Amino acid sequence: MEKNPRIYLFLIPGFFGFDQVGGINYFHHVKDYLESHLRERGFDPEIEAVRTLPTASIRRRSARVLETIDSTVDQEAPIHLIGHSTGGLDARLLTSPGVDLPTDIDPEKHLDKIDSVISIATPHNGTPLANYFNSLSGKNLLYVLSLFTVYSLRFGHLPLSILFYLTGYLMKF
Repeated sequence: MEKNPRIYLFLIPGFFGFDQVGGINYFHHVKDYLESHLRERGFDPEIEAVRTLPTASIRRRSARVLETIDSTVDQEAPIHLIGHSTGGLDARLLTSPGVDLPTDIDPEKHLDKIDSVISIATPHNGTPLANYFNSLSGKNLLYVLSLFTVYSLRFGHLPLSILFYLTGYLMKF
């Protein structure tokens, strides 16, 4: 009996994305759906949701994708990258010729095995919002939003008065 061919899929979350937070999975049902359909078509999929650094630079996020590939892939098999939003930019940078990433792993080690890069809702032409979040005020706002998100996931809600106070306080810097 012929063994089903192995393939690797890496799901890359977008900006402010996460693998799993407070029981909420970023790629809710996507992993199960892909695995089921690929098995029906005769493949043996290894599907990994990449644990990126949510607000890091694209270079650092791409390095994390490469490190995940390096620690996951244990045999010669095609690799497919599926990036949502900024995750698509991470995958695109990783597969760019001559890429220089902040990691000890040589990207060339895996690039010849990457068969496809799929980007979903990826801002390939940039976004004005990204420019704002590169400013000090934007970084402070991201910090407040991350606190708000984690607190809300953990406790179910955050009083709006606290949110407004924190936002106003951090916007002064």
